[in-house]
Amino acid sequence: MSKKTKDKIDTSDSRLPFKFNGVEKPNFTPVNDFILDFVIPFLSGPETKVLLYIIRRTFGFKKDADQISLSQMVDGIKKRDGTILDYGTRLNKSTVIRALKSLIKLNIVEVEKTKSAEKGHETNNYRLKFEPEPVVKQNLDNNSTADLNTNTLVAENDKGVVAESDKGLSQKTTSLVAESDIQDTALQNKAKQKKEITTTIPEPKVEDADKQNVVVALLVDFGITRKVAEELALKNDPLYLQKKLAYAKFLLEFAPEKIKSPKGWLVKAIGQDYAAPDGFISQEDHEALKKQREIMQQRQEEEAKLEAARQEKKAELEAQNYEQWRNDLSKKYGTTQKDFELWQRALVGLKSAFSSNAMTYSSFVEGAEILCVQDGKVLLGVGSQYAVDKLNHRNNVYFEREFKLIFEKHMKVEFVVVGSPRPVSEELTL
Repeated sequence: MSKKTKDKIDTSDSRLPFKFNGVEKPNFTPVNDFILDFVIPFLSGPETKVLLYIIRRTFGFKKDADQISLSQMVDGIKKRDGTILDYGTRLNKSTVIRALKSLIKLNIVEVEKTKSAEKGHETNNYRLKFEPEPVVKQNLDNNSTADLNTNTLVAENDKGVVAESDKGLSQKTTSLVAESDIQDTALQNKAKQKKEITTTIPEPKVEDADKQNVVVALLVDFGITRKVAEELALKNDPLYLQKKLAYAKFLLEFAPEKIKSPKGWLVKAIGQDYAAPDGFISQEDHEALKKQREIMQQRQEEEAKLEAARQEKKAELEAQNYEQWRNDLSKKYGTTQKDFELWQRALVGLKSAFSSNAMTYSSFVEGAEILCVQDGKVLLGVGSQYAVDKLNHRNNVYFEREFKLIFEKHMKVEFVVVGSPRPVSEELTL
């Protein structure tokens, strides 16, 4: 942490552990637009925090993956000299684990568990899920293949492989000659044969011709002349043309001021390979987003059902704990059924008496427990000494007045600290 960042630390009342006066510049962590636009809106708060932390530890340090421990995700990273590098997600460990499992299940994050003979299980490697890079190959004819990823040309004749070159394919090269260096022992008196391999445009297959016809029809329907449409279809991949056509239709619908001459714009977009307009979503992305939304909705429904069941179980356990706790109080103080009925009657009047101070009523009066009534005294149990002090300070008179109306004589009211039922764990699992 730099000196400027240290100077920001303050003990003021804030959610942050320091006073935030603005970010230092120009340090940034790149985040994919698709993540911000189409993934994060459907993630929960913990999932978003964990995803952004992984992005920070990877892309923020120009890495595709990084070893990140759970403790780092929870509390952040601190150097041995006490310098704080980051504060992590500030989530508890179980929440981080649930968020990680969810991100992995949604195919957003990948994890590689590492293990060695010396140390056993080590810190896991985390990374974002990347799309696979396609391997592009170009067929020259029936006997040769150019692998564009390795820039290697392999040619074959009727005897097998005869020539190999790693010099790559030049766009200006229209023909290549491969000479056999393998002699046929049965034909030693014959001269070496040469074979010319020509990279001419192959005759379109029926499937390719159908695709070209479709894209020509789409271009003509958009207003392009058939002659121009056929020339464009001959020179460009059908999918490429359909993509540019989709760009034009998108602008016509959502930003018509940017495309005053649609036909001219489309021809120029094809020739100069225009990028997608702002806000454009391809059919593939639309389908992916739709599927993602369906997965998110299904997951949210499942989580909602699970949370409802958990809350129901929690309420059941809380009721059991209260009943046991209340029975113990009744045995200790000899509380009778008549005492309970008396307290319910008193609460009606006390609620009216505390109408101008509803907070005190809901926080301290409503939750009080009747213990016993004897010898002109009403004994009430409350949760803490603070509650005792709060009710005795100027509020005791309301209780004495209410019980005087019920008993038709003065009754002394005394408050006793009895605590509260045993709480149910927030980490309750079904």
